[in-house]
Amino acid sequence: GNVAWAVPVITARERIVRFVEDILGLWLTDLYGKMGGSLRTAILEHQGITDVRAPSPAPTGIFSVFSSLPFGNSGPSEDKPDLDMVLTRLQETVNAMLLSGLSPALATKILECLLQHVSIGCFNQIMLRKSYATWKRGIQIQYNLTRLEEFLTALSIPTADAFAAFNKVMQVSNLLQIAKSL
Repeated sequence: GNVAWAVPVITARERIVRFVEDILGLWLTDLYGKMGGSLRTAILEHQGITDVRAPSPAPTGIFSVFSSLPFGNSGPSEDKPDLDMVLTRLQETVNAMLLSGLSPALATKILECLLQHVSIGCFNQIMLRKSYATWKRGIQIQYNLTRLEEFLTALSIPTADAFAAFNKVMQVSNLLQIAKSL
């Protein structure tokens, strides 16, 4: 006989919802990748205290071989993101979320997830890179984290738990500042 194939009928509303979910998913992936990487680099390598300069971390292992090649070099230190620039871009991102009609609770949750992602990356970098194990680096990291905390308290959305993700990184930066004598 006749077999009627069931063709799923997708309404216009369902198409719009799927489209918006796809766009939001792409935007969040981009936010985590670009903004998260810039913020992590700015926290760990921005040297805002001019009297205390930590040496720039050198590539280690297989990466040291590629860093000497012209296409593998990460470039001069100007390419590293400045903390002020990253915080300005983060402020613009939060403003864009709020102006687009996103609820403040969802904007806060997105920001908290981004900061959790960044804090895990910071902690791993500090623990895995020998060049970060200096008291000068600890002072710079603590200064940068203090700047981030001040930025979060000045935001127009509630960020009570947003900085809590950096507690472990703050503890590690405090440990780096302790005098090491045997």
